[in-house]
Amino acid sequence: MKKTIYNKLVRDKIPEIIESSGKTCMTAILSDGEYIRCITPSWMRNSRNTIRIRISKNLPIFWK
Repeated sequence: MKKTIYNKLVRDKIPEIIESSGKTCMTAILSDGEYIRCITPSWMRNSRNTIRIRISKNLPIFWK
């Protein structure tokens, strides 16, 4: 059986949904430091995309 590794952060009962489809998954609870290391690339990517979209629509980059 082929094993696929995703190394993704998951939430909202995603493991239960996967297992209810007959598949198996492994999860781990991260320490605060591990979580920050994992979330930072995603946060940066989302921030860049938001800034890019706001610039293309002539909207201010920073807002309150």
